[in-house]
Amino acid sequence: MSFFEKLVERVKNFFNLNPQMDSKKRGLELRVKAKPKVTKFPFKFKRDTSFESHTFKYSFDTIAMACGKDSLLNRAINVYIELFLKEGWFISSDNEESSAYINKRISLFTETTGKPFKILLEEMALDLIMFHNVFLLKGRSDIVGLRIKKKITGVNNKKPIAGYFRINPEYVSMQRDVSGRVIKYEVRIPGEDPQYFDAEDIIHMYCRRETGALFGTSFLLSVLDDIEALREMESSVIKLIQRNLFPFIKYKVGLPQPGLEASEEELTNVRKSIEENPVDAVVVMPERHDIDVIGSQGVALNINDYINHFLQRIMFSLGFSGSRATEISIKTATSDLFDRVRSYQTLLSIFINEFIIRELLLEVGIDVINDSKKSVFFKFNEIDIDLQIKKEVHSIYKYEHNITSEDETRIALGYNILGDKEERMHLHRVKIPTMLTRYSVGTKDDTKETDNLLVPQNQHSSVPSGEVLMDIIRKVLLEKRVFEVLDEKLEVFGFSIESRKEAMAYLNSYFCEIEGISDSNRVKAIGEFYVRRLVSALGREGGIN
Repeated sequence: MSFFEKLVERVKNFFNLNPQMDSKKRGLELRVKAKPKVTKFPFKFKRDTSFESHTFKYSFDTIAMACGKDSLLNRAINVYIELFLKEGWFISSDNEESSAYINKRISLFTETTGKPFKILLEEMALDLIMFHNVFLLKGRSDIVGLRIKKKITGVNNKKPIAGYFRINPEYVSMQRDVSGRVIKYEVRIPGEDPQYFDAEDIIHMYCRRETGALFGTSFLLSVLDDIEALREMESSVIKLIQRNLFPFIKYKVGLPQPGLEASEEELTNVRKSIEENPVDAVVVMPERHDIDVIGSQGVALNINDYINHFLQRIMFSLGFSGSRATEISIKTATSDLFDRVRSYQTLLSIFINEFIIRELLLEVGIDVINDSKKSVFFKFNEIDIDLQIKKEVHSIYKYEHNITSEDETRIALGYNILGDKEERMHLHRVKIPTMLTRYSVGTKDDTKETDNLLVPQNQHSSVPSGEVLMDIIRKVLLEKRVFEVLDEKLEVFGFSIESRKEAMAYLNSYFCEIEGISDSNRVKAIGEFYVRRLVSALGREGGIN
């Protein structure tokens, strides 16, 4: 059998065209040779593959115009952005090499694009809050000047990413295939020819995107109608004020009785007199003349309740609880507003982590898919400082009361697990060495306040007070080298050899008495008794109060 015939036979067996092949063997063959592949979305959205733009009731251009012209809406958006970036952001990772690399790449973006990353982040936050859509174009180029050991290679045989450029959502249209997948982006900048980009060269971040839709739905769509109604009412109020600011004056000349009617000459003279008289003139009239001022007379429509109604609707939709425009500030921000901003921060962090940082790590060969410890996360700091302090205090409280471990507490506080870094903490680098030096060598802190806390001064002596000494002895009873430790500490305080020997005798009596006792409460009571006897004996020499 030739090679071609063997190949044909294998193909027939693979596709079950050979009826003599055992069914179990065929199943095994298929399972072994089958390769996983990505399946397309099973439903077809549309057969027309033309470019689709934003098609909601209000376009992105209308939303941007409203935010720019309406003072209430403009201030609300500014408060969102100020809260969004109020406490800054940070890069978190268990792997120092990965986090250092990402920080270098972010710094490099500033050099290649000419725009600080913080400004780009502010623009992304603005588009996400205002339009619920963010578009970033990947600028690709060979990376030079970055001192790292590994070579940077772009994903899918493309050049590495040298920077990201924000695209105005108003200019973007998308093209998708029959399965609903976006395959092309069209960018139409006014006055320029349209440009087309592949889907892998654009990052689209969105919020509240309806099923089957391409664009996220801005929350401002539910506010614009109310703002338009409010502005129309305010315009009517302005017209009402203009109309009633200068009241209509009715000047009656003549009487209805025969012979007393007004003549044309008399009307002309009255009209001329009114035009020539100043505003504060005094008019003297005969009985045939009558002047009446006509105004709203209190019957005009009071629309204050209507204006307040729409204003409260707008404030509630924007996330504010106040009813006045002056209350839109960070100081009066409500918990609902904080929650909204946090949700936007979380959403933006997810897109940055999944579509920016992950690709940057893959370009340098860091496999974050199989090794999660090398992952790097972009996070925002807590914007509500009071709430953060309460959470941190509560986490520390649970740790101090043996509810959570140190690692769990640090994770709850947003810190990495210490591991071998524990020796860098203040406890090991400052506090423990200071205590060892103080009690072993006899030195004191440089500050008088610290010395006085340890050894309170009084008119009799500089030895520790009874309460302080009792606390020291209680701690000594829990240490391993109890006799040596107590003798050293008493020597530091200047007690004589006789007093120290007496203290050692009391300490030995304590251990002899508790030998064989398993009741912890009884051991504790005996310990308190000997602590007081020991302090009383030492007080005879030192004058302890």
